[in-house]
Amino acid sequence: MPAQASKSSQQQIVIAGFAEVGKTTFLAALWHVLTSKGEVPGALTLANLPKEAEHLNALRDKWQSCEKVNRTTVSSEQTLTLDLARCDGVPLGTVVLPDLAGESFGAQWSQRQAPAAMAEQLRQSVGVLLLVHATEFHLPERLRDTSTLAETLPKGSAQTVPPQATEPWTPAHAGTDVQLVDLLQCMRFHAGERTTPIRLALVASAWDLVENTLPKDWLRQRLPLLKQYLDANSDLFEARLYGISAQGGDYGKGTDDLLIKLTPAARIQVIGPECKPHDVTAPLAWLLTT
Repeated sequence: MPAQASKSSQQQIVIAGFAEVGKTTFLAALWHVLTSKGEVPGALTLANLPKEAEHLNALRDKWQSCEKVNRTTVSSEQTLTLDLARCDGVPLGTVVLPDLAGESFGAQWSQRQAPAAMAEQLRQSVGVLLLVHATEFHLPERLRDTSTLAETLPKGSAQTVPPQATEPWTPAHAGTDVQLVDLLQCMRFHAGERTTPIRLALVASAWDLVENTLPKDWLRQRLPLLKQYLDANSDLFEARLYGISAQGGDYGKGTDDLLIKLTPAARIQVIGPECKPHDVTAPLAWLLTT
């Protein structure tokens, strides 16, 4: 049995996501659950204390007080690793948050460049937790929609309406699902030769903003190209979908209802396969379990 624990402790996964998808808030909620000593029954725990504990405690304190957690910027990047264990103390593996802000992940699409350090981390990882904001993303402009809009204009209006200044197209204007598919293709390339699919936990953050929808239906309706890519490439990616609200609600609408929860972890909303209520560690447990 010790040999099996040693083997599983070598498993590594990476957390990724574009700018403003809630990675820092997710980290604050995750740190709280990992260190809350049974507040969420069955949740993963820490195998050892990381050197960044003081910084993570500061993030957790803001999160517990329902204060906005400042997101990571390019100038404040640093790699963070968390060694995790099951609730019974058996080591499970390592979670790596690369020293990359969301803008750096986006640069892979816009500049066609990827940091060598991230490529190496992906080669060493068995899976990826990819965060996507549940409501904030770019939708592609479809030709059929443009044609339909043009048909609603009165005849001759094209000559009477002064021309509007147009904004030059840049890669940032591409649909979010296009950029995500490209990111997954880059991840698959960086992962190198492997005989098994990459495990992918696709997490829709800010799930409290989504009403009466399952993650699979959300993906089909909002990011159809990404869904098609995952369906067509099940030999490359073994994917599971999750909806998670690390905040539990919109702070701008008031925090009284959140602060009166018996435990801070009760604010966390998690939906997905084999998820217990409020267990934000569930996607990580699946990624690290082989």
